[in-house]
Amino acid sequence: MATKILEVTDVNVIRAAGGLVLRKSRSGETEIAVIHRPAYDDWTFPKGKVEPDESPEDCALREVREETGLRCELIRPIGCTAYVDRRGRDKVACYWEMEARGGKFKAGIEVDKMLWLTVDEAARERGGERGGEEVSRTLLRVQTLTHADPLVVAGVTLRSRLFLGTGKYRDDASMLAALEASGSELVTVALRRLDLDDPKKKTILDVIDWKRYRILPNTAGCRTADEAIRIARLARSMGLSDWVKLEVIPDPRYLFPDPEETLKAARILVHEGFQVLPYINADPVLAKKLEEIGAVTVMPLGSPIGSGQGLQTLEQVRIIVEEARVPVVVDAGIGVPSDAALAMELGADAVLVNTAIALARDPALMAEAIKDGVEAGRKAFLAGRIPKRGEASPSSPTEGVSL
Repeated sequence: MATKILEVTDVNVIRAAGGLVLRKSRSGETEIAVIHRPAYDDWTFPKGKVEPDESPEDCALREVREETGLRCELIRPIGCTAYVDRRGRDKVACYWEMEARGGKFKAGIEVDKMLWLTVDEAARERGGERGGEEVSRTLLRVQTLTHADPLVVAGVTLRSRLFLGTGKYRDDASMLAALEASGSELVTVALRRLDLDDPKKKTILDVIDWKRYRILPNTAGCRTADEAIRIARLARSMGLSDWVKLEVIPDPRYLFPDPEETLKAARILVHEGFQVLPYINADPVLAKKLEEIGAVTVMPLGSPIGSGQGLQTLEQVRIIVEEARVPVVVDAGIGVPSDAALAMELGADAVLVNTAIALARDPALMAEAIKDGVEAGRKAFLAGRIPKRGEASPSSPTEGVSL
């Protein structure tokens, strides 16, 4: 439960909770709300003391509403900062990432200003002012855990590096629960597997919340470039998207994509203004050709679709990652969170998962687990792993040790 981040055993420590309210600017950058308190002449985040019998989550929402006028929804816990206030009291303030769902700022006695700043602007311009130490510490946590490392595809910033497929689920409820648990923003839908002949028949497009998820039409089931191009044009004519996950798969047994037909289709679709995300064998040469003609990602397979074999193409994916100048998304073969973590540790920008989640005993729990694997792998990549050595290296000092 999120409240575990506010479990403080010392009764003398004052508990507070607040919100980091984030939004997207017109340019696609993430902005954060900071408030000015005239009584202290400082800049900080909306927060306040947790009242008796009040949950930290409820406190955070209440304080944000009272100090900013914004009605918000909790997204996830960010973490806590411990500090000593002006009266010398020990405090622990814990924050939740939030998104505004309505309301409007109105200046008052306690808070007279509110600014929307990028995370970097907030750290640079407000971190040195009064109250800036706590702001800086909290922003560092925000930068580490949320938006300092965005994934940008075709000019669109995505917070999640886990993309989800929508096939094979037992029912719509389990699919929606998995989407929720995964934190994913990009969801693929196979148009050829939808019954579009009957306009009254409900399809997966009616189930998914389009305001919450970006729909990525895919051309699964297409055996030739011409078929894939037709499906992509159909998706655009339906108003779905000009993004398309390009799949051209003539092989019914192993489901390996056709490199020549994929390249042919990608060239035509890019020329027609589509944002093409091609699914390919882990072929560094093909990946470079697709990048050169304008594909916005390359999506090499880790192993055959639905096989759950993990990264059988590890070395080829490593080369693609090293040479690519567009995001690399490992697609197909991921079976467990450690597979996703390994792909991210190599430097892949994202992974796309379907079967491992949809066919798990508990799809929502597996979605959450793979999400954690993706985030752990990305952090490990950014942190930088130690080099592998052929010999042991002592962790304790070998010099200057008194006997």
